[in-house]
This record gives sequence, C-alpha cells and structure tokens, in this order.
Amino acid sequence: MKKSQKLLAIGLAAIMTISLAACGGSDNKESTTAGTKESTTAGTTAATTKADESATEPTTEEAAEKPYEGMTMTVFSDLDLSAGGNEDSWYWAALVHHALDEWCEENGATWEQMNSRDLNVLMAAIASGRSPELYYSYQHWPQLANLGLVESITDYYDELAEKYGNFYLDLMEYKGDYYGVNLPWNEVTMIMYDRTVFEELGVKTPKEYFLEGNWTFETWANVAQEVTKDLDGDGVNDYVGASTGQVASAMCPPLVQQDDGTLTSLADGERWYDMAQILYNGVSVHKSMVAKNYVNPKQYDEGYVVMGISPVDIWEAGTTMSMLYTDNQGHVIETVPTPMWKEDDPDYFSKVNFFQFAIPKGTVSLDASVSLMDYILEAGCAMEMQPSGLTNYEFTGLRGTTEESKAYIEYRKEKYDTTMAEMKAIPEYDAEYQQAVLDWIDQYPRLTDQTYTDVTYNVTMQGESVFYSSPAATAIPTFSEAVKAQCEKYNATYIFN
Repeated sequence: MKKSQKLLAIGLAAIMTISLAACGGSDNKESTTAGTKESTTAGTTAATTKADESATEPTTEEAAEKPYEGMTMTVFSDLDLSAGGNEDSWYWAALVHHALDEWCEENGATWEQMNSRDLNVLMAAIASGRSPELYYSYQHWPQLANLGLVESITDYYDELAEKYGNFYLDLMEYKGDYYGVNLPWNEVTMIMYDRTVFEELGVKTPKEYFLEGNWTFETWANVAQEVTKDLDGDGVNDYVGASTGQVASAMCPPLVQQDDGTLTSLADGERWYDMAQILYNGVSVHKSMVAKNYVNPKQYDEGYVVMGISPVDIWEAGTTMSMLYTDNQGHVIETVPTPMWKEDDPDYFSKVNFFQFAIPKGTVSLDASVSLMDYILEAGCAMEMQPSGLTNYEFTGLRGTTEESKAYIEYRKEKYDTTMAEMKAIPEYDAEYQQAVLDWIDQYPRLTDQTYTDVTYNVTMQGESVFYSSPAATAIPTFSEAVKAQCEKYNATYIFN
C-alpha cells in the first residue's frame, strides 16, 4: 500500500471515530446504529460491548449447544431490516429479517442493525473496535477488499462453494483470497416486452426469435425499429421500441477488473464501435429508442416504450418482476433472455444479483459471522430458488422457529401458489417456453455487473449520451477518454500496492 494512501485511509477512519465519540459514540454502540432490532431471544442488550461478547463462555451443557450464546450480531446494511412481516418490496429485507431472528433464536444471540451504506461509517466502526458482524449491501466491491475492510473467508470456501456453487464466491475473489458471497438468489437481467403491442402491430415477437435461435443484439435493435410507430401521423412516435437504460451494462460492459483490482477500459475496442453505432442509430437515426432508463414497458410523456431491460426475479411469477404477467391495462407482458452480444465474445455477460454478503474486519467471531451468513444464504436459496426449478438444492431454509417467520413461510407459499396459478391462467402461458428460458439461464455463464462506485453509473447511464448524437467514429474517442479518466480516478482512490 502506498504510504500516503494508507495514512489517508487511517486518518479518515480516525476522524470518523473522533466525530462519533464527540456525539457519545464511544460509550454506547447504539449511537452508531439505526433501525436497531433484537430477536425474540433473551440475550445481551444492544449496548453489550465487544469485549463482553468475546469473554462470554458457555458454562452449562445447554449453553455449550449454543456456541454464540449472548452475542449481539450487528449487520451493516442500508436496507431497513427492522421490518419483518411479509414485506418483500426491496431485496429480500423481510427474508433476511426472519433469518436473523431464527439464527439468533437457535444460538441464544440477539441482533441489531448499523443502518448505513457509507464506507466511512464502516471504517470508523472498525477503527473504534466496534466492527459489525455482517455486511449486506452493494456497490462497494471490490473497494471492501481494496481498503482492507472485510475478512477473508478463504478457509470456508470449499464448504460454501459446495453448497452455493463456485461462481458466486469467485465473483468476490481478490488477489487470491475470497471475501464474500454474491447473492445466488435468482435475479437475472432480461428483456420485458409488451406482447399485446407486438400482436396488435403484427410484428414477430422476441419469443419467436428466441425459440428459433435467432435472438441476438442485432435482432433486438431491428425489432425495436419494427414496433416504433407514429399511429396518428402527428410526427411523434406513439410506440417506441426500447429505452437505452441498462443496455450497455447488461450487454456490452466497458470495464474490466484486473487481477490486482485495477480497472481498465474496454471502450476503444470493436465491441464499443458496434454498440455506439447501434445506440446512435436507435436514438438519432431511426428514433426507435429513447435515451431514458425504463426497466419495463412504460408510458412516458411522448409515447409508450414497448421493451425494457430489467432485473427479473424468476420465481415470482405474476408480479412486475416475473416472466409473464398482465399489466393494469390488460396487456400481456412477456419476458425473454437478454440477447447474447456476440457468441464468440468471452466478455459477454448479463447481470445477476448485485447484493453481497461479507464479514467486516475485526468481527469478534469469524465462525459466528460465517454461520449467520450461511444461514441467511440458505434461507434465501430455499425461498427464492427452489420454486423456479433452477436448482436441485434441498435446503431447509427458514425453519419457522419464531411465530413471525412461521407466518412469513406460509405467506410466501400461498403467494407462490397464487401467482403461479394466475400466470398459468393467462391464455398466452406456454410451459415449454418457460422451461426453454430457464434452460437458457442455466446454460450460459452470467457475470455480475461490476458496480464500482460512480464508474459504472457514469459510464452506462450518463457517459454513453455522446452516442445519441454522434456516430461511432466520433463518439468512441470522446467516450473512451471519459472512461479512462473514471478508471484512473477509481484506481487512485481505492487501489493500494
């Protein structure tokens, strides 16, 4: 690590620690947390110190069966995990809540939350000796490893990889060690399109192209042109094929991470000339795309976007994150996999879940933290993956050991049964097609979107705007320099040698 950068990181942590102490942060752990929630298990209070916890030893046969008796497990996350019940609106917060409750119930522990996604807060907590036991968030990888904020779980790799697959751990490999698990919970970036509009216009659907093996990026761009229509002749397109949001990040990433963690740009290669020309043609020439970030078919001020690119929660049929549903206008919304950019392109990927679990540096018990992480991962796999048929996992998942988690399990089962019945009742439901999509997802490797702080967003959502007004020959040099600058900024901030 460069000495000046190391001192900067330590100094930042010290400043944060001092400012927290000035607010009473050194006296009570609760002062650095928000959304605190304890399980129903009797245990230590949220004010229990790490020293107290580490000194706790089982003194009876009953305590020996609960090796983490009396511990308070702090979870660093920007999701509000305090709300249990059946609320699943934002990345499995309720599921995680119930898994935390159950693990604590079984281990005689309690839990609380450090409600933040600011790495300065995490850094300060570690520096002050009040490290959380679990990290659950996103857009911080690989900074977590670069800055030395998380523990290596390499010693647990074989055990975890056997359960969840190497893929989800390998995504968080850094300089030969492994530092967490990318969520293996069934979310894949896919194309959602309004089938009703396609049929109304007499245009061949993405499903038809997919089943005949001709669903490519070029096909997608051509289809966008076919459904772009000015129905009333007023010079404004009432139907527009697609929006540009998430196109680049899902189909043609402009960044690559090297073995040492540094970012380099892919923006001046052949793929980006092709991508730039397609985006320019779509927005400026054919008017078949709008420079907006719509993740599903959507009405906007000037018209209606017929296709969107969205993370789709595979199991949850019947909702807006499903493979087939009917919207509030009675239109059938169907899903097709994100098309392969180029079959011979080794860097092709489609995004999967971008949330991660990791163990913050300085946790009192690495075994306890990994045990808790494993419990939550298994609960999610059983709840999210088993119903889809995408896995042969035989995990128990949530046990229903608290009244609240028991009710949640029943709710999810009823919801799944109901939504599957609703989907199968749609006349357009095609079981063979649904299975073909699932088989495709299983067949092709899917790499996570590298959500580096500011870089990916600026590149894929803002920086690509140059493509809308300029053809590739003009756009690429400008774009490439912008991406290189973003990479240099990132490397200077987070990569230490």
